[in-house]
Amino acid sequence: MDHAALQSLFGDRDFGFSMHVTPADPKEFFQPSPQAERILAERVRWLRSDGERHLQAAPDVDRFIDGARDFFAGIGNQESRSDAQTMIDLLAEVGRTWEPDVLIVAPNAEGDFILLAGCVCFPSGWSLEEKIGLPVHEIHGVVPGLNAAIGTRISNFLARLKPRSAWARSNWGISSTAELNQHPARGVNVLRADTSPGSIWLRLEHQLLARLPGSDAVLFAIRLQNIPLVEIGESRALRAGLRRALATMPDAVAAYKNLAAVRPALLAWLSDD
Repeated sequence: MDHAALQSLFGDRDFGFSMHVTPADPKEFFQPSPQAERILAERVRWLRSDGERHLQAAPDVDRFIDGARDFFAGIGNQESRSDAQTMIDLLAEVGRTWEPDVLIVAPNAEGDFILLAGCVCFPSGWSLEEKIGLPVHEIHGVVPGLNAAIGTRISNFLARLKPRSAWARSNWGISSTAELNQHPARGVNVLRADTSPGSIWLRLEHQLLARLPGSDAVLFAIRLQNIPLVEIGESRALRAGLRRALATMPDAVAAYKNLAAVRPALLAWLSDD
C-alpha cells in the first residue's frame, strides 16, 4: 500500500473536488503490473461477451488514428506498431493488450471537449455507451458540485495540454466488492447501512492525461487499484483523513457515490481507536 499516494488523497482537509495533477510517464503508467495476466484475461472476456457495452467510437474519431497509433507504439515498441485503420479496431487491440481503460476526447468547433471513443472494461458505475458523443462538462454534470468547483479548470487544462507531456491524478470511491467491472447494469456494488467495513474496498482510479501526437485530441487512461478498507484502518493518519473526507462530503455527493446508507457506520468505524 502506497501511503504517500493515499496521504495526498486523504490529508488533513475537508472533502472537495480537486484538479491536482503531477507530471507522469506514459510508459510507466502502462507498464504491466504483477496481476497483468489475470487483468488482461478479464478484459478479453468482457470484450468478447459484451463488446458494445465496453467499446465505442464516434464516426468522426478516425481522423485521430495516426496520433493514437503513434502514442501506443511509443509506450510499447515500433516493431509492434498497430496497422489498425479505424479507432475502434485500434482500441479493441489496446483493450486486449494494456491493463488501463482508455478514452479519447477532442474539442469541437466551439472548443468543448467531446468524448469520441473509449475502451472501458472496468467502469466505476457509469456507462460508456450512454456517454459517447457528449461534452466532458455534460458528463461531469451528473456529479453534484463538480462543474461548479473545477469544471472551468478541467476545460482549460485539456485545452492547454502540451504535446509530449503527460499528467496524472487520482480519484477514489468506496465499494462493497473488488469486482473490476462495475457497469451499472451489473448492480454489483451494493452498500447498505449494515454492510460490514471488513467487506468494503477503497477503489482508486489512477488517471493519466496526454495529448495524442500531431493533434488536439487528448487520451485519458484509467488504472484501477482496490485496497481493503481494513488496511486503511491500520494507519491512524489515513483513517483520520478518510473520516474527515466522509464527514464533510455534501449529502448530494454521498448519494451520488452510493455512500449515503453506509456513511454513518463507516464514520463510527473510522473513529474507533
